[in-house]
Amino acid sequence: MNELVQCTSTELVAKMRVGEVSAVEIFNAHAEVIEAENPSVNALVTLCLERGFEEAKVADQRSAKDKPQGVLHGLPYAVKDTLPTKDVRTTYGSLLFEDHIPPNDALHVERARSAGAIVIGKSNTPEFASGTQTDNPVFGITRNPRNLSKTVTGSSGGSAAALAANMVPMADGSDLGGSLRSPASVCGVVGFRPTAGQVPKRDNALPFDGLHVFGPMARCVEDIALFMSVFAGRDSSCPLSMVSEQIDFKSTLETSLQGTRIAFSATPCGSNTHNDIKATLNSHCFTFESIGCVVEQQCPDIGDNHAAHQVVVALNAITEFGEYLEDDRFSPGGRLRMFMQKAAGLTANDIAQARRIQVHSWQVLTEFFSRYDFLLWPTMSGLPYSIDLTDAEVEEDWRPVELTPSLNLPAISLPAGLSNEGLPIGLQLIGPPNSDFRLLQLAYAFQQAMLS
Repeated sequence: MNELVQCTSTELVAKMRVGEVSAVEIFNAHAEVIEAENPSVNALVTLCLERGFEEAKVADQRSAKDKPQGVLHGLPYAVKDTLPTKDVRTTYGSLLFEDHIPPNDALHVERARSAGAIVIGKSNTPEFASGTQTDNPVFGITRNPRNLSKTVTGSSGGSAAALAANMVPMADGSDLGGSLRSPASVCGVVGFRPTAGQVPKRDNALPFDGLHVFGPMARCVEDIALFMSVFAGRDSSCPLSMVSEQIDFKSTLETSLQGTRIAFSATPCGSNTHNDIKATLNSHCFTFESIGCVVEQQCPDIGDNHAAHQVVVALNAITEFGEYLEDDRFSPGGRLRMFMQKAAGLTANDIAQARRIQVHSWQVLTEFFSRYDFLLWPTMSGLPYSIDLTDAEVEEDWRPVELTPSLNLPAISLPAGLSNEGLPIGLQLIGPPNSDFRLLQLAYAFQQAMLS
């Protein structure tokens, strides 16, 4: 395998800056891996190899003429197939949009391309990004490159698989109930859910809702910071971005963490966590203590926030996609349809009760974060499951990632080791709103301690 595909984005950018390697060489190296690995993994579903190759040549011409280079200059980039890409098919994993070609990029994709990134393809997703398996009626299922019989979960599973298989150095995703973090966990890569508004969205059906966010995926924390330095920043089309705290993601990740207080739970809010995951996380308490943190076994009592999350997701689903409910092309047994049917049966009291749970949870967390800086949880409570299992059969595995989105907490999943079967285990760090960069600094310190 060409060693270029094993480099991080940060390393590739540095190599191009000093003329050690060209954008075309990097592009071709990744295209070769796609040709070899994608037929069995099915991570990338619409490829842009010819267009991408031409863009790589233009990038090299700019370098030869000493023209200014963007911070993502020449990097192959996989965009989730629910995120619009100008003049590139975007299906949302649905027969409803099987031949859809958007006129514009999503805002963060536009920013990435302006910074020099080259879209090499679209990554697979469940229909409308709703599902515990990355499977849809247009392209079929994505398999885990670590073990082809295992899941990449959902919904950013194509991006996670492409990174894990070295098809791309850079990818994005979205997260409504764990869709950036869960695929990262089971594929052994990094997935970051930012505070809502940090990565702005335009043409958004729910402009004031912070549940569904866009974010980066990578193989290391420094790449996440690199991508966020481009993705983040206010835009008037996104009201949440206009009120979010401005964060400088270009700052140094190296910092003293002496005295940083971490609340640790291997079984957050009653999660039935696999013994291999519990053992791995317990061992990493010492890793965090080695970098100066104070780790205590504590968990905020936020009640049944899982149930409240389900109600909010159902309301969002019917708002965004209710017009498709009776269309025959819309998958009859999908998770999204289940949520819309749930929304149709909700009473005003059901909605009010969910809001009360959210308020209580927020009050508890506000007090909790006055005593602790971060939470340390498993990403998934179960190991990577079979691609044959249904949503209902794996719902409990998702509890640790579903507890945070409706409270707008930034979170990151990091590779933490392997199970006794050799399957990836993810570790999740969670912080208060707008602690995004401090969260990345903690994640980076953990990563470096793991490498040392």
